[in-house]
Amino acid sequence: MQPLLAGQGLSTIIMLVGLVAVFYLLLIRPMRKQAAEHAKKQQALRDSLAPGVRVQLAGGLFGTIKHLGEKQAVVELAPGVEVTAMKDAIIKAVDASEEEFEYDDDSHPDDEGELDDQTELAGEAEQTGDEQHLDELDPPAQPGEQRV
Repeated sequence: MQPLLAGQGLSTIIMLVGLVAVFYLLLIRPMRKQAAEHAKKQQALRDSLAPGVRVQLAGGLFGTIKHLGEKQAVVELAPGVEVTAMKDAIIKAVDASEEEFEYDDDSHPDDEGELDDQTELAGEAEQTGDEQHLDELDPPAQPGEQRV
């Protein structure tokens, strides 16, 4: 009876080794190849980055690289609006054909005085007496009075 059990144990071990080999060949090896290809593409992208290149960030934002560092890049999203992003957040360099809207470096609202006019209008709208209406609804507390 002992030789029969030894033969079954050996076949079980062979089946387990075969199962691990199939698992490796079908799942682990292709994932490693794919990860290596992705790392090569990312490295090629990082090597191609330079100031002035239009890029897409991981959050879907488009911008122009202004400055590059070891790990970070300063990206201008709109004229006068710059953010610092990790280089890993840059997912691709884009050209004009990939963008839906045209980006114009020359137009800046502050250049024509539009921003100052809008700020003044917003300030005037806030001072139209809204504070008076709030005071009528909730008069200030009298000294010694507690509010709930």
